[in-house]
Amino acid sequence: MQFNVRRCGLGDENVLSLIARATILETYPGLSNGEDIYSYVLQELGPEEFREYLGREDAPVWALETEPGKAMVGYALVHPGTSATELEVHRLYLFYRFHGLGLGKRLMEAILLYAREQGFDLLTLRVHELNEAAIAFYERYGFKTADSEPFHAGERDYRVLVMQRKVAE
Repeated sequence: MQFNVRRCGLGDENVLSLIARATILETYPGLSNGEDIYSYVLQELGPEEFREYLGREDAPVWALETEPGKAMVGYALVHPGTSATELEVHRLYLFYRFHGLGLGKRLMEAILLYAREQGFDLLTLRVHELNEAAIAFYERYGFKTADSEPFHAGERDYRVLVMQRKVAE
């Protein structure tokens, strides 16, 4: 099977919402309370949220799709961080079935290329402290834990790690 990474645009919001909800539902059982997961995906990952990002030039979204068939199996979303030189990796998800095929790397390469082209110096992301697979993936790409903070989902707060890396690494 072949895969293609493409930049998303308006019109992709419904599929992105489905993929976002499905990958969260696949990733977080056992790491978070089920009711909190369901509440989060229903409140935060609707088509409206993606439509807002897709309407912004400074918040690109990339889809990872099968070829042939153009079935989305993962996506990445970035937006400016808290400073003019910081880019936040807001989301990077891939269905587990496709882990280990170098596909996460393709999404990360799209992010890094965009960060370099736009002149960002620092990449930042947040990851659930118990999501060991994601943490290991980000560490392979030079991210280091800089801090931790609470993340509210549903009725509870969860601890997320704030990880960073220089774009030029």
